[in-house]
Amino acid sequence: GHAIGALFGIGSLPSMRRHSKALVLNPFKGHPVARRDILREDTHETILEFAWLDGAILFNRAGVASDAGRYIQVTTDVPLHSG
Repeated sequence: GHAIGALFGIGSLPSMRRHSKALVLNPFKGHPVARRDILREDTHETILEFAWLDGAILFNRAGVASDAGRYIQVTTDVPLHSG
């Protein structure tokens, strides 16, 4: 294999959705939690495939994928720190 770049958001889904917009139809919508749980080894390949999409993959705090292909939007008044 080879390296790919991916963006993952982990945390409050309502908050992350307020600061992002869908670039594509959500491929995780309608699938059971067990098929979207990153802690299950049998879902790793699915997550990897969706990481190829443009945009971020959003996970809740429990590690369940909720959205893929999200464009993250931040306001310019957010202070950014190095590191």
